[in-house]
Amino acid sequence: MSNITTDFVATTKKIVVEVRSILTALHLIREDVKVIRDQVVSEANKQKPYQQTDQSDTEHSNGAASRGKVLNVNDAHGKKENGSKKTRAWYQDFKTNAFKAARKPRFFVELIALLGLGLYTCETHRTNNLTEESERPWMGAAGMNVKDFEASKVPAYAITWINSGRSPAKVTFTGSNCKAYAIFPKEPEYTFDTVPSTSVVVPGQPLQSARNGKITDSDSAQLETETFYVYGDIEYFDIRTTKTYWTHVCYRYIPKMSKVANNGFLSCPEYNDAK
Repeated sequence: MSNITTDFVATTKKIVVEVRSILTALHLIREDVKVIRDQVVSEANKQKPYQQTDQSDTEHSNGAASRGKVLNVNDAHGKKENGSKKTRAWYQDFKTNAFKAARKPRFFVELIALLGLGLYTCETHRTNNLTEESERPWMGAAGMNVKDFEASKVPAYAITWINSGRSPAKVTFTGSNCKAYAIFPKEPEYTFDTVPSTSVVVPGQPLQSARNGKITDSDSAQLETETFYVYGDIEYFDIRTTKTYWTHVCYRYIPKMSKVANNGFLSCPEYNDAK
């Protein structure tokens, strides 16, 4: 077991103990609230729920056919005031008990422990993200080879990808293309002769994406109005976490560099990016 795992287990046990103490304190507060509530209910039961009055003797002597119960308006108003007083009393008792609890040293210890738990949770989340990123796969372009980039010949282009990360990558898409553009687009065109392959690439393993060009490619590359590009895209996900990633690569042909480096193909100022 690594040191990180051991420290994490030990810290988790400490957090469990602190959370138990916080839950105990909340249980005590709940019991105080229950006592106050029972007191309010007991006081309310001592009051008569309502009062009844018979009709006056005057109405009876006038030959009223029946008697009814009338609500004493003043009595109803009194009930409302009594209810408001009980509510205020309950709130006052609750506030008093809360202030008493807040003055106890244990309250501040529990509050600090709760804040510490929140900070620790945030830090653990951040650390886990950093660990996850450091252990992820990284598919990048190791280079591009060109063959037969000459007049009257069909050139071949091969982009070599390599997993320089620490985890296996499940490659779901690889694509490459060669095309002349006046301005390189944000979403360049891809064409396929076959269905794109999928594969699992372990750390340190290379993967090649190759395609044949056109017999006119070398002539197109000499035009001054456009630039000839070879570019590629690879999409994959981390087998451990299933998070998806991608990498783009781009090379442009510079005629005056044809005798200097890689047949004149150098990295583009755009489209070389990754996630």
